Amino acid sequence: MLQPISTVPLSYSLLIKRSLNLYRYAFKRTYILGLILAIIFFIPHILSILSNRPELLTPSLFSLDTLWLIAMNLCAFLFLSAMLWRVNCLERNKHETLIEDFKTAFNKLLTIIASILLQICIFIAVGLTAFAIQTPLVALLHSQFLSEGANLTTFLIVPLFSIQFLLLIFLSILFYFYLPLIVVENDGIVLSLKQSVRLVWGNVLRVLAVQLTPWLVYVLVLILIKTVLPINIQIALFGLVSHPSLITTGGTAVQIFIASLFLPWIVSIILVQLRDLELRKARLSRP
Repeated sequence: MLQPISTVPLSYSLLIKRSLNLYRYAFKRTYILGLILAIIFFIPHILSILSNRPELLTPSLFSLDTLWLIAMNLCAFLFLSAMLWRVNCLERNKHETLIEDFKTAFNKLLTIIASILLQICIFIAVGLTAFAIQTPLVALLHSQFLSEGANLTTFLIVPLFSIQFLLLIFLSILFYFYLPLIVVENDGIVLSLKQSVRLVWGNVLRVLAVQLTPWLVYVLVLILIKTVLPINIQIALFGLVSHPSLITTGGTAVQIFIASLFLPWIVSIILVQLRDLELRKARLSRP
């Protein structure tokens, strides 16, 4: 039985419990979407195996392979948006058809694409700004410590690039909820990003801990399967694998199946924490 939507902010353990309750309730009605979405995610792996071309997993930026990867990502966003809308409706006891779910997702697709492009522009601007600041600083460090040897120079430079990397990760967390805000809350391109930043600000570690939980469990399940069964599984996170040439049909099939089981939970936990963050901000704004 689905628990009622909470009216007070929840702790980490209660957020996980609430998300699992929503996951169980919505699983039967979202599994097919999750399975198709998992297949879309792993299409590059499937094509790489069928064509014996591991380079399909790491195409160059300006190759034709990049174009169909972009097309696959657009399809993935369409199915992910439809799943978000369906779980949101189930949480609110609204029952719509699959066609209506996709109609809603399709109507939001241009806004989603524009929001993604805006985020890319922001990341590039931040990266270029950081690079412009770091370049003269690195040159200064190099000239100052050249007599001390390259190791000292490297030791001083690495933290600068680490800070830049952490800054981009921080921005990614701040923008994390743009998609459900567009799909569920009907926010626009800029508003979805502003609202996501507003909700996450001051809750970065909480968001990171909650949202990483299903991904960590997913990886642990794959490691357990890889340890127990004689299957070569190259664990893929966000489309990245450590050894593209070693992916196998069996390992890819297992990952598709496991991912299809976890995707409804990932969607559920996004929506549950979105509600929680909205409650937290509403409480802070009260006089």
